Amino acid sequence: MVEWWLTAAKVVVDQNIHLKPIWLTFNEVFIYVLYESYILYDISPDQIPMMFDRVAKCHNSIFDYIRAKQPDALVTSNVVFLPLGAQVGMDALFLDKIADKISFVGIDYYYGASAKDLSFTDGFSGKPWAASPDAQGLYYALQYFSKKFPDLPLFVTENGFSTDNNATRPDGITRGTNLMDNVYWNIIGYQWWSLLDNYEWGNYSPRYGLYTVDVLTDPTLARTPTDAVAVYNEVIKARGVPQAYKPTDGADTCNLCNPPYSCIFPVGL
Repeated sequence: MVEWWLTAAKVVVDQNIHLKPIWLTFNEVFIYVLYESYILYDISPDQIPMMFDRVAKCHNSIFDYIRAKQPDALVTSNVVFLPLGAQVGMDALFLDKIADKISFVGIDYYYGASAKDLSFTDGFSGKPWAASPDAQGLYYALQYFSKKFPDLPLFVTENGFSTDNNATRPDGITRGTNLMDNVYWNIIGYQWWSLLDNYEWGNYSPRYGLYTVDVLTDPTLARTPTDAVAVYNEVIKARGVPQAYKPTDGADTCNLCNPPYSCIFPVGL
């Protein structure tokens, strides 16, 4: 299976290497493996370590192949960050096995947690719009990876939040505000998920798009920009937020994104 994957991946590399792209080999491997085991039942629980090992072997091999053709290539496998100290165990399963074969850290961040807000659980129970985005939690996620990989740049490869069918969120936060709060931190790149609303949750209720699309009621599939489109354009032009900008997401008394560090040493905003 590893050789089959590498054969296909090498074709992709050969056809695109002239573009000098940023390479992401696998998306959220931890979620991928758990989905294969506990949702699709394609592998049994005792095969989980083997799958992590084989995916790591695929990544490490294609990293070498890419670097042989593009020596300065930025290559990684983006990882999803989960709060409450779960990251250390997740890293042991995969990220630590490819640590010598990444040239930047790609971080997918959506939810944080604090002593007064554990709504991140809604993000895994079919109501992602009810989970607090916790932009300051991204700071602690970045701190975690900067300490783990002090010589590597950090890139937020996925970040965003959803609404329930475009209804105003209970917390009143808009996409534009959330985007500004997250781009506030010092990173080399940032990607919002997603460009358009999509069907990733099995229905169209959670809306993630920069542009919203009423798939079920609009036969023209018109793309309507949210407030984040203009904000994103300005952030890109300025290569960041204004120097005087302060995140609207105030500091928690005890953030639990990366405990105990995130609780003992709160970020000053």
